[in-house]
Amino acid sequence: MKKGLSTIVTVLILVSLTLVILAGVFIWMKNFSSKTQRETDIRKLCSEIVFDSRDFCYSSQTIYNVETGTNEEATNIKFNIRNEMDTQQIYGFLISLVDSGGSSRTISTLPFNEIGGQETKQLTTDFISDMNTIDRLKIVPEINSSNELIICNEQEKNAEWGSIGKC
Repeated sequence: MKKGLSTIVTVLILVSLTLVILAGVFIWMKNFSSKTQRETDIRKLCSEIVFDSRDFCYSSQTIYNVETGTNEEATNIKFNIRNEMDTQQIYGFLISLVDSGGSSRTISTLPFNEIGGQETKQLTTDFISDMNTIDRLKIVPEINSSNELIICNEQEKNAEWGSIGKC
């Protein structure tokens, strides 16, 4: 008397196992190609961004520091941005303060900085407490695609701090 699986059951198991492996490879390839396509679309959208930044200046104010309970001198930066594109809206900007050593800290601009096609808008940053270490500003546009915020680092512009005067 023979013991073991019949030839038919063995073939069915091998065919089923092969189908499961093929389905897994298909799903992986589909996800990989859609991710690659999305990254290509994002690069294309970012490469089309054209903006001009100019008229940089800074102003100082005395503000009340809630944490310390004291008044402190703080500075904010103002500048004009022009969206040179016809249709693509720029959703906002990341502003980084870069020191001479290359390290940076990101500050935000005040809300509602969407800039439509061929529109110019003045942007104002949050207050900066220590501006003595700033070497340059790095300005990076953000766009909104399918309700996803995309930061376009390859389109950054720089402004040297020494060229920025008082407002």
